[in-house]
Amino acid sequence: MNLVELELNQFVKIGSLFHKSQHLTFTLDAAIAKNTPMRIWVDNKNDPKSCFMWDKTHCHYFVGQADDDDFNKKICKLFDQTVIPQAILNKSDLYKVEYSSKEWEPFLEELLKIYLPVKKSRVFLALEEYSSKNMTKSLLKAFEIRKIDQKLLESEIANIRSIVDEINECWDSIESFLQIGFGFCLIVHLDNDKKEIQGWCTGEYFSSKKCGIGIETFSGYRKKGYATAMVSAFVEHCLKANIKPYWDSYANNYASIRIAEKIGFRKIEDYHVYFGSFINSELYQGYHYFSEKKYEIAAKWFEKAAELEQRKTESLYNAACSWSLGGESEKAFLQLNETIDALNSSTIKFISYIRNDQYLEALHSSNSWKKILMRLNAIESRIKQN
Repeated sequence: MNLVELELNQFVKIGSLFHKSQHLTFTLDAAIAKNTPMRIWVDNKNDPKSCFMWDKTHCHYFVGQADDDDFNKKICKLFDQTVIPQAILNKSDLYKVEYSSKEWEPFLEELLKIYLPVKKSRVFLALEEYSSKNMTKSLLKAFEIRKIDQKLLESEIANIRSIVDEINECWDSIESFLQIGFGFCLIVHLDNDKKEIQGWCTGEYFSSKKCGIGIETFSGYRKKGYATAMVSAFVEHCLKANIKPYWDSYANNYASIRIAEKIGFRKIEDYHVYFGSFINSELYQGYHYFSEKKYEIAAKWFEKAAELEQRKTESLYNAACSWSLGGESEKAFLQLNETIDALNSSTIKFISYIRNDQYLEALHSSNSWKKILMRLNAIESRIKQN
């Protein structure tokens, strides 16, 4: 058997393999509509029984018959020769593997074992009835929810790159997003008359009258109503355009699910994924255990990641947050000081994180915290002088 890569106009041939998985059908429909980048390989072009899809970045999908050893061996070779080298070349940290049935799990665990895969539960929700009442709390800072357009993307507003990177991961180009998609962002007005982006809510996986939602609210602006404000603007835009939005979330991301349900989304499917990194496996083990609130285990994985130079400043900072939440203030301050030692021009954003992150609030009453702030103030003074 030869592994066959389908042409775009052949994607419809695999539709019958997806009928039991609503979240996978949703993804395929967006690929067929040419709105989501995708490469697809099958066992047989004319009568496919097994299928592997790859969005060219970090999402991988396995559908259909799972026990075709010949197909699976060729997929292993494809991963070794194409998928993983491309991920490393693109510095694509994450992988997320979705699959149509539990029969795929033994093969996937073997395929991914050296990259420390974590099996996680996800939920897929659809908008049932939009609720526009009491959508936000009393927001504490001057802000605006702005529609993402070309002028904004070409601006020099702080953190604009985060939106550009998100669009490039989900779309063939910025131009395609601006033509077919849409999104909104949170812009915070600072005291010095400057503005910065602190979150975004963008459309993804567009097909006929359907779209998904990608959302991110930056640390310091979570649990305060800003995410709800962005999603509300997005959903209202969908309703005016006669587009039904869908929401996809990890099952333990309760804050995300609460926002969705408050606005009117309801769960239509549960499923599982494998999650990890081809590049920074230890770092993402830390993220997994952090999300499970197993802070001591998370801290040790983050420290291991820092030793391996896996996004060192980020790993050190996450270790500090983990120790703080685990009640180990001495270890938290040790990692915070190491974080500051590792700061450079590309990681200077951590100054704001350290000052404002709720995960470090348990440290604020200590005299050691005053020393941390003094170090941050000294760094900022040097930056201004230069």
